[in-house]
Amino acid sequence: MYGHTKETYMHKCRLLINTCLKKLGYQIVRHTPEKQEQYAVLDFTTEEIFNALPRWQSRFEIDGNVYGGKADYRTHRVSMLNDAGLYRHVDFTGKTVIEFGPLEGGNSIIMEKLNAKSITALEGHRENFIRCCVIKNLFQLNRTTFYFDDVMRATVEKYGTYDLGFIAGLLYHLEKPHLFLSHVSTMTDAIIVSTHYADEESPSPDAAVMEIHHNGVAYQGKEFREGVGPSSGLQPVSFWPFKKDLLNMIKNSGYKKITVINDLIDEKTKYRLIYLVAKKD
Repeated sequence: MYGHTKETYMHKCRLLINTCLKKLGYQIVRHTPEKQEQYAVLDFTTEEIFNALPRWQSRFEIDGNVYGGKADYRTHRVSMLNDAGLYRHVDFTGKTVIEFGPLEGGNSIIMEKLNAKSITALEGHRENFIRCCVIKNLFQLNRTTFYFDDVMRATVEKYGTYDLGFIAGLLYHLEKPHLFLSHVSTMTDAIIVSTHYADEESPSPDAAVMEIHHNGVAYQGKEFREGVGPSSGLQPVSFWPFKKDLLNMIKNSGYKKITVINDLIDEKTKYRLIYLVAKKD
C-alpha cells in the first residue's frame, strides 16, 4: 500500500491528521511520554501527504510536481473562475466571500490569488474537509477558513454576512435548492453560480420529471440519483430544475438581476452547464 506496510500506512495517516488538526488550532492531548514520542516526527514528504488520503479529485501542482486527482482547476470546464467574462461583473479584490462546497479547495486557492479579503468555506463531506485542511496548509491559505458543515444548515446567525457567495458545482447536488438559496439570500447580496440544469437530455432522457413548491410557486425539473463518494450529494436524490425554473428560483430568492456568463454543454458529462452572476440590485 503505497510502499508501506498497513501498520506504517495507518501510523502515517494518524500523524498526518494530527498535524492538520494541530495547525488548525486544535489541541492534541497526549497522556504519557511514550504517547507524546509517537507524534514527535512530523516530517512528511508532499507525496506521503497525498498518498495518506485516498480518493483525491483535484489536480494540484507543487514545486513543479503534480499530485492528487484529474480535475484541473486551470481549465474552463472545472472552474468558472477561468472564464474571463466573469470579471466584467465581479471583482474579488478586498471582498469577503462565503464558498459553499469547496470540495478540496481548488477554487479557494484561485480566489485568494484574486485578492479576496477572506473566504469562509463550508464542506459537508468529512474526507473532503480533511483534504481541504491539508490544502490550506500546503498552499498557506491564510485568508481561507474551512468549516465542516452541511450547506443546508448554513444560516446568517451561524456565519454572518458577506460581499459575495460562491456556489460552484453544488446546486445540482441538493434536494431542496430553493431552500438553500433562500438561506443564502440572507447572507449575501451577490452570488456566483456554476451549476448543471435539466433539459430533455440532462441528466438523462429517462430521468423522472419532478415539481417542487415554495411560497406558492412551483418549480419543475428532473430527479437525479446521487452516487456515493466525495463528489456526490449528501442525500440520495437531488433536484435539477429546468433552466427557466432555475432562473426563477434565483429571482424569487431576492436576486433580481441575473447575468448569464456562459451556457454550454459540459464536454465531459454532456450535461447542460450554466455560469451566472446574480445580484439583488
